[in-house]
Amino acid sequence: MRYAFGEYVLDTKQQLLFTNEQRVELEPKQYSTLLLLCQHQNEIVTREQLLETSWSGVIVSENTINKHIAVLRKLLGDNAKSPKYIETVARKGYRFIANLEIFDEAPSTVNIEHNNNTVSFKPNFLLLGLLVSVLILVSIYLFSWLSPSSKPTQDIKTLTRMQGDKWSISFYKNDLTTVFINQKPQSSELFLQDLNTQQTQLIQHQFDFLSFVVGAISQPQLYIMGKQGGKNWLVKGNIVNNTFIVEQQLDVSELAIYDIEFSSHLAQLYLIAQTTSIKDRGLYRVDQNLTDIVTLYLPKNDNVLLTRVDSGINKEAILLLGQRPNARSIVYAFTPKNKELNKVHEFDAYVRDAIWHNEFILHTDTPPAQRILKRSIEQNSSPTIVATSSEYLCCEMIFSQSLNQIIYRTNTTNYQVEWVGEPDFAVDNSTVYDMTPSLMHHKKGIAFVSKRSGKSQIYTQQKLSPPKQISNFTRYHIVHALSVSPNDNRLAAIVDNQLLLFATNAQSLSITKVFNNIDWLEDVTWLDDKHLIVRHKTKSATWLEIYDTELNSIKKLPSQWLQLFRSEYGEARWFALHTSHGLVELEPLMFNPDVELKIAKELNGSIQDTGKIINAGPYFYQQINKKQIQQLDSQGQHLRLHDFQRIYGFDAHNTKLIVSELTYRSSDWHAKSIAQ
Repeated sequence: MRYAFGEYVLDTKQQLLFTNEQRVELEPKQYSTLLLLCQHQNEIVTREQLLETSWSGVIVSENTINKHIAVLRKLLGDNAKSPKYIETVARKGYRFIANLEIFDEAPSTVNIEHNNNTVSFKPNFLLLGLLVSVLILVSIYLFSWLSPSSKPTQDIKTLTRMQGDKWSISFYKNDLTTVFINQKPQSSELFLQDLNTQQTQLIQHQFDFLSFVVGAISQPQLYIMGKQGGKNWLVKGNIVNNTFIVEQQLDVSELAIYDIEFSSHLAQLYLIAQTTSIKDRGLYRVDQNLTDIVTLYLPKNDNVLLTRVDSGINKEAILLLGQRPNARSIVYAFTPKNKELNKVHEFDAYVRDAIWHNEFILHTDTPPAQRILKRSIEQNSSPTIVATSSEYLCCEMIFSQSLNQIIYRTNTTNYQVEWVGEPDFAVDNSTVYDMTPSLMHHKKGIAFVSKRSGKSQIYTQQKLSPPKQISNFTRYHIVHALSVSPNDNRLAAIVDNQLLLFATNAQSLSITKVFNNIDWLEDVTWLDDKHLIVRHKTKSATWLEIYDTELNSIKKLPSQWLQLFRSEYGEARWFALHTSHGLVELEPLMFNPDVELKIAKELNGSIQDTGKIINAGPYFYQQINKKQIQQLDSQGQHLRLHDFQRIYGFDAHNTKLIVSELTYRSSDWHAKSIAQ
């Protein structure tokens, strides 16, 4: 179905919006809202209908809905005072008032997969007769031969509609019953669910926080990783009278665990983890009685960060998903018996999850990740579409052989850039990710990253002005860090494994430096208007390197220097974190390869490298985990702790702090049948 209005065409088959032969980037909620309005042309769509459609029934504030509609109007070039498309009906809701043409024929766009880029062809609706027929035939031909196969019927069931953030789903006893975690602000809930009836059952447990739950098909056992008494435990147990009973336990406090899988076929647990002594993420095996942990694979020679593990059904090989520094993802098949590792497929963008499906793999699409695809393990195979969603398909999938269904998670998240204390100005946030803020030094303004257009783009905003997009990325990128130069003229950005320089007042990219696939770039900051410093990381080392504005390397610092930064305001002063001396002030810097850094004053020898630290005039601010920033005085002594739900970047201005904080997160499980 296609809805044509004004210069726009909304294509429901591919869940895309077009104007003048160009795709308009929509967030999932924006698409579902626009579709709902089109389906009820000239009718009032209530706020309750919007909540049910775009927020899955989860209650959000009226201001959130108003901002959501305002952003949608802006994308359509609409105006609330003299609307062309979306009219506000006071105290009732909204109404779509534009004339609509509705088309049922062939798809309006043709997706051609080639290195995961998309080429779109939009038919001209004014052409008649033979030309229309030819276009339709060509579209059908191209669509069937060159794209992921025709879109499946949307027989999707939403399995959960409860408040909370859901994760870590697994089967328990059979593949008709699932077990999963539902995280609420103050508690971790454990649920069983019957896939046939969709009924859920709350299971009592003893843990303060649950990280993972893993069940076993055909065996009445359950493995849980959780926190209790300040320690992390991996435990084995069973469910008796709606209560989880611990049978064996293993202290895993020395492990940082990123994924867990139990192979019923191999009767082993497999972990992606890293230890305090070995900083690389690797694949580990734990016997089913939790008595021994064995290292199976460390990707030392292949610079891949492992993210997911899956065992499949009756599979001898373990599926591993990993990410490279350039944001490419790679799937391996690892056979524990002989430790043989084979590459299955490499994507040219980031993929969040992949699992076995017989002789195929199922995987989430590259961002914006609104499709699940099935792909043969044969090289150069083309994928077929399994499921589509107007929401973000995130992170976790399992497959029920008995029901021939894939169970997957959708995720809705909102980060907003907010001031702590009195604001300098109101930041124009969107309804999705607004993150990684960097303050200007002389103007009242910021740079930040936002996904409001569907992809991560870089924006600047000054007081009394709307945000201005200064990047023009045509594919999905991960922006790790931003830093505005002291004179406010340039912006440095770490994007995947690239260092980019932008002009802050225009959409112009001045220079790019692409690093190899060995370097992970973690942070960038300016030392003066002509020099910046980048934190590099490889499998074996972390170091700081100084560059000029042509991005030529000036100096690589010895490994004892952990962070190097300048005072953001007032006279130029430079500070550093040192492995032996902690937080120190440096003598005035000379950016010369032959000049060594010298400590002028030791401030606090106990400060460790827990996260980014900056100086903002009278105070230091340091991120110490994903939820907390500590404030230090001019001597580096602790003053106070700022607590947040979750942080996605921060910066400071004298006594003020600006943070990208998690404001909303919700997720649900869904089931979709797969064609044989």
